[in-house]
Amino acid sequence: ICLDDNHNSVVLACAKVVQSALSCDVNENYFDISENMATCDKDICTAPVFRSRPDISLGFLQGGYWKYSAKPSNILPFSEDSMDNESDEKHTIQDDVFVAGQDFTAGLVRMGILPRLRYLLENDPSAALEECVVSILIAIARHSPSCANAVLKCERLIQTIVQRFTVGNFEIRSSMIKSVKLLKVLARLDRKTCLEFIKNGYFNAMTWNLYQLPLSIDDWLKLGKEKCKLKAALTIEQLRFWRGGISCSGVFGRKTSKFIFTTVSNKSTS
Repeated sequence: ICLDDNHNSVVLACAKVVQSALSCDVNENYFDISENMATCDKDICTAPVFRSRPDISLGFLQGGYWKYSAKPSNILPFSEDSMDNESDEKHTIQDDVFVAGQDFTAGLVRMGILPRLRYLLENDPSAALEECVVSILIAIARHSPSCANAVLKCERLIQTIVQRFTVGNFEIRSSMIKSVKLLKVLARLDRKTCLEFIKNGYFNAMTWNLYQLPLSIDDWLKLGKEKCKLKAALTIEQLRFWRGGISCSGVFGRKTSKFIFTTVSNKSTS
C-alpha cells in the first residue's frame, strides 16, 4: 500500500524497507567476488530451500532432496497463473499470506509488486528511488528461476529499464550500474533469454559506452573522484554483461571471452 502512496518520501521509505528485506551487502560482495572466479558461469539462487526427510536405510547423507520453500507454481500472481482454470478454488488474501510466510520474496511477487515497481520507474522517479527499485528487481531476479521469469514476463518492465538507461545517460548514475547488473543476471538465466536481449537491441543499448573513444588521463582527472568511481564501476558491469553476451551467442569460446574480459577489465581499473 505504501508503494502506491502520493508522497514521494513515503514511497522511498517503503522501497528501502523492501530492499533491506530482500538483499544485503554480504550477498552483493559475494557475487562481486565470484565474478572473478573462472568457474563462475551463473549466479547462485538466493531462495530459501529445505531438504526432505532422508531414508534412514540409505544413511544420513543419502536419500531426500532439496527443494524451494515455496512452490514455483505459487509464485506467479494468481491472475496470471490460474485465472482461467475453473477447477481452482477461490483465491483469497490468506493464500498470499501463506506463500509470503513460506518465502517473503515469492509472496511479494505473487501479490503483484513487479507492476508497482514498473509504474514507479515509468513516472520519472528520483535518483534514490530509481536505484532502490532496480536493487529490488536484482534481488527478485536472483531469488529463483521462477522469479527471474516473472521479471522477464512483466509487461514493459525490461523496456522501461533500458529506456531509463539510454535517456540522459551522459550523466552516470548509480542506478545505471545496477540496471546493467539486472540485465546481466537475467541474461545468465538461459541461452534463450540472452539471445533475446541481443535480438531486441538491449545488449547494444546497455553497452554502448564500451564503443566510445577511450578517455585520456587528463579527461579522467577532470571527472573528479566520485565520477571516476561511477564510470569505472559502470564499465566493469558492462564488460561482465558483454562477456555473457558473447559467450551465449557463440561468437567466441568461453575461455576466449573470459580472457578478453580479464584483460580489458584490468586495463579499465588500472
